[in-house]
Amino acid sequence: MVDQGAGKHEADLRNLNPTREELLAAARWTRTHDPSEGFRGQLLAALAYLGVEDVSLDA
Repeated sequence: MVDQGAGKHEADLRNLNPTREELLAAARWTRTHDPSEGFRGQLLAALAYLGVEDVSLDA
């Protein structure tokens, strides 16, 4: 969802009904594959869009 925008992936994600902790764990995992600052910014925006704000992506 982060790099492809909302749509099908957002709907799939919302249907899974992840907890805040699950979203944060997944977000931290994605950072192991793309540690760039650009992706980090997009990731934080996506998390905020999903209602997860004021987070630290540090493990």
